[in-house]
Amino acid sequence: MLTKSSISCTFLSHYSDKYTNITFHVRSGDDNAARKHAKLYVSDARRWSHHAFYSGLSDSRSDEEKTELVEELWGKYEDMVAEAPAEHASRTVYAYLRVRKI
Repeated sequence: MLTKSSISCTFLSHYSDKYTNITFHVRSGDDNAARKHAKLYVSDARRWSHHAFYSGLSDSRSDEEKTELVEELWGKYEDMVAEAPAEHASRTVYAYLRVRKI
């Protein structure tokens, strides 16, 4: 609980049954579009999970080795996404809140 100030939250709405699929409509056989989708998709996943993979490696490994292994992981994952872009998409659920400092 905040001691010097507080906030008030009002739940406005959400769309639990309506998902926004974040895909880049890739035509079959369009390797450039598939690679672009893979780079963007993996970049997004990397933002929230890179540290977990890196820190999950043993401290007996050097920082350079950890970096190399995690970079290899992301490269292989990007290749997998580029091979089958339709199988890799993000689903986003939106929620709207009104927050007011009181």
